[in-house]
Amino acid sequence: TLEAICGETAWGNPVATQSLINSVKAAGFNTIRIPVSWDCHSTSNVIDAAWLARVKTVVDYCMTADLYVIINIHWDNGWLENNVTASAQASVNAKQQAY
Repeated sequence: TLEAICGETAWGNPVATQSLINSVKAAGFNTIRIPVSWDCHSTSNVIDAAWLARVKTVVDYCMTADLYVIINIHWDNGWLENNVTASAQASVNAKQQAY
């Protein structure tokens, strides 16, 4: 997971490697969902280049293993769950479009 507590190894998860992704494929799966948090890796709605590169690396592992990939904005440091109102919609849209 690339979302929990703004890091990759929360909840006891290992760092994603090609070997780990290959084991998903070997278990018979053809699709993988990668939950990603962007907010804690951004400043002024600009995502850190190193974080983007890490996400791309993990996606590339999946592509190499011939897996379909679903990128899921997940939790994202909690900012969205506190802004699920009609009055916040324009600012939510702007932030998500900036990403």
